[in-house]
Amino acid sequence: MASQHRAKFETIFPSDFIKANSNFSHIYELLDASGYEINSPQDLVTIPDAEWDAHIMNNTVFSNWNDMQIKAFEAYSTITGANTSV
Repeated sequence: MASQHRAKFETIFPSDFIKANSNFSHIYELLDASGYEINSPQDLVTIPDAEWDAHIMNNTVFSNWNDMQIKAFEAYSTITGANTSV
């Protein structure tokens, strides 16, 4: 089951995106480096926002998780032609 969720993470955060915006090669490396056990997007909810944002700020070019998600969805939309507007 964890591999299915990792595939979903990799869909939105492909290796090219992660390599271009961090010192990691894959999203799961960034997740594992956090020190938290993250096997699904739901696991992120249990991490205090300030701690997760600090991890993102210290390990990527983004100032917080929200900014990273926005850019990832924009990139995904460009690649797939998907409409990601809410």
